[in-house]
Amino acid sequence: MTVITLLKGRQRTRESDAPFSRIERLNLRQEALLKRWLASHAQTRGWQTLLERAGLDLLDCAEGLLDILVEAGAATARERLVRGTWQIEGLAWRDLSALQQAFGIATEEERHAVRSDIRQRLAVLASDYPWLQPAVASCLDSSWSADLLKARAELLHALAAWHAEQRFGKRRDFALYARQLTKEITHAEWKWLETHVALQALGIEKLAFILWLGGSLSLQTGRGRVDAGAAGFCGLPMSSLMGETRILGAPERYWLIENRTSFERQAIEAQPGTCVVWLPGRPPEDWLGALGWLLDHAPAPAHISCDPDPAGLDIALTAGALWAARKLEWLPYRMEATIWQNGPTTPHNAFDRAVLARLARRDDLPAPMAELRDALERQGRKAEQEAWL
Repeated sequence: MTVITLLKGRQRTRESDAPFSRIERLNLRQEALLKRWLASHAQTRGWQTLLERAGLDLLDCAEGLLDILVEAGAATARERLVRGTWQIEGLAWRDLSALQQAFGIATEEERHAVRSDIRQRLAVLASDYPWLQPAVASCLDSSWSADLLKARAELLHALAAWHAEQRFGKRRDFALYARQLTKEITHAEWKWLETHVALQALGIEKLAFILWLGGSLSLQTGRGRVDAGAAGFCGLPMSSLMGETRILGAPERYWLIENRTSFERQAIEAQPGTCVVWLPGRPPEDWLGALGWLLDHAPAPAHISCDPDPAGLDIALTAGALWAARKLEWLPYRMEATIWQNGPTTPHNAFDRAVLARLARRDDLPAPMAELRDALERQGRKAEQEAWL
């Protein structure tokens, strides 16, 4: 290809005499810089803007890259004569879409399609989860880039899944769940979530998570004695169940209850010898660690009461694994179908069916849990324990 120069007064353009086909001689740094430039869909770019996009790390590649682009027919360079020297003013792409596709960058049309798909899925999400409607409206009413819109949509889908799985934990737990260890949730994203979603109501705590206990259990911590049932029930920071803490009055049995209202009611009415523990949905690792410490220092069998639904069955198995690992007995309690099948129920959703399908592949379930799994499968419906517990 031959580069031709067109003069017009104190301005000139440099371009190839052949159309763009491909670029063959970029090194790794030049390719990295080109991808930065191609992220914008503007057909013309000012040189100062392109230098800013290069940053200090790739600034020295800019002029050489421009020459390659011109020679390859990918761009036209615009220059101005200033005090006897031709200075670059900017460039115009000759076939931006072809260049973006060649380097794996989404074109404007592709990004528009992505935005449209994301917006449709967000509308469905808002329909399925009305409490997400303010956050979804924030997305749909915005002029955000496709990348930003996609990132926010992924957060909302993660929130919906977190809620469906009845998870609890600190913000760190949700961040790991949402990003699968690949990316932290930024401060701006947390502020946006706080504005549009009641995070604490979804089991996402900003401060230290608390272990809620009631009934028969006495502890001696480094700061004094704690009687879990003295005030009906109490909340202990999980860090307090470590170090110098000792068990003064061990329970004869534990009773884990998932529904918070039911926990508070039963903790106040607990029979002597029973330690009642709030089981916060699918509990975080530090909660499981704190309860494991308690079992190691005050072992006793357990009853576990969760909502009789697929998620509740899964949650009971997660908590019960602490007892099983220590060769201690545990049983589901007041979850059997005879209690709830004739009362208020709701049909299973897609998440429930997926959990049941996964549990159906397990052949290691305790007999009462396998019976409950089969009953849920037959009924095709679920209930909430607050109605009778």
